[in-house]
Amino acid sequence: MRGDGVSQEPIRSPRLDLVLLSLPLMGAIVAGDRRAAQTLAGFVLADQLFSDDPEYVAYFGMRRDQVLRDASWAPWWQRAIVSRAENAMQRQKKSDEHPD
Repeated sequence: MRGDGVSQEPIRSPRLDLVLLSLPLMGAIVAGDRRAAQTLAGFVLADQLFSDDPEYVAYFGMRRDQVLRDASWAPWWQRAIVSRAENAMQRQKKSDEHPD
């Protein structure tokens, strides 16, 4: 549990974990710092996270800034879908609507 009450524990299924992408991890992704991001993640990140596409970088920056403005988004924003067998990110789950 973080200091703001948001659990960083993954949501688990029989094969997969939904892992919350932390603010420092999102910052490393936005900065294009693959080494720092990989260290922070603890699982193999998808290559798509390090796209040179400015819209993709802007998207992750927007998500990071969204949580900086309103921490209540944190449990619902970006989670990586991680295969436990491979310890690798399969894709990301994103939520565009804040649950009530």
